[in-house]
Amino acid sequence: MSDNIFCYLIQFCYASSMEKQNKNQEEKFEKVHIPKVKVNILTPEQDTNRIIEFCLHKNPSIDFRATVYNRHPELKKMVEGVEDEKKFSELCKKYVFDFKEKNKKIIELAKESFQIAFEEVCEKIITILTKDFETTVPNGVKEIKANISINPICPRWLDNWQYNVFYKFSSDIVKEVSIHEIIHFLYFRKWKEVFPDSERKNFDAMYPEWILSEILVHTIINNNKALQEIIKNEKTDVYIPWRAIRLDGKKLPEYFAPFYIEHEDGKISFADFLKKSWEAYNKNKLAIEESIIKK
Repeated sequence: MSDNIFCYLIQFCYASSMEKQNKNQEEKFEKVHIPKVKVNILTPEQDTNRIIEFCLHKNPSIDFRATVYNRHPELKKMVEGVEDEKKFSELCKKYVFDFKEKNKKIIELAKESFQIAFEEVCEKIITILTKDFETTVPNGVKEIKANISINPICPRWLDNWQYNVFYKFSSDIVKEVSIHEIIHFLYFRKWKEVFPDSERKNFDAMYPEWILSEILVHTIINNNKALQEIIKNEKTDVYIPWRAIRLDGKKLPEYFAPFYIEHEDGKISFADFLKKSWEAYNKNKLAIEESIIKK
C-alpha cells in the first residue's frame, strides 16, 4: 500500500469517526428538554421584601440602594434618615403598595410584552447553551419564571429557575437579562458536574464561585456568536464597581476570554474552560477580591 493511500484511509477513518461523533452529539441536543416559559407579576408584598432587602443595609461590595433610589426618588425621600428597621419597612411597604396601584396598567402591559419577548428567545437560548455547556436542563424543571418587579435589581433563584425583571425594561433588555440568568442556571449545573464537591451556598454572593460566575457570564455572552445575534451584537459588562479592575491590563471579562474562545474554537471542552478559568481566578484571587469584597 502506498503512503498516499494509507494517509487517505487514515483521514477517511478520522473524518467518519468525527462525523459519527458529531451526529451523536447533535441527536443528544435535538432531544434537549425545553421548559415552558412564564411571566408573573410579583405581589406588593414580594416587591416590598425585595426592596427592603436591597435598601435597608448597605452592601459592602455593591451599593444597590443607589440603583433602587435612582428609579424611585420618592422612596428615597420617604426613608431618608430613617434608621429604625420597623419604621423603614413600614414606609417601604406603603410606597410599594401605592406605586404598584398607580402603575398597575403599565405593569400589566409589561407582562404581555415580556411574555412575547421571552417566548421568542427562550428555546433558542436553551438550545444554544445546553450544546455549548455540554449539559441539559433537568427534567424536573417544568417552567422558567420571569417575575416582573418594580425593583430595578434583578436577582435570580437557582434552585427553582426563577429571576426578576424590572417592569420598565425594553423587550431587548428582557432578552439580554434572560440570557444572563439562563446562563447562570445551566452554568452552575455544569459547574457541579465538574466540581462535585462544591457547596451550594458558594453559588450565591459573595463567594468566589459566585464572583467568577458574574464575570464569566459576560465573557460567554460577548464571545458567543449565536448569543450575540440575539442581542444584536451588544456587549455586556460586570457590575459598575468591578469595571475598574484590571488583570494584566485587561478588564475582567476580557481576561478570561481566551479560555472561552479556545472552547468556542473546539480546542477544549466547556468543562476545561471552567477548570482553566477557576485556576486563573485563584491565581489572581487577591487582586480580584480585594476590590470586590470590602469589609
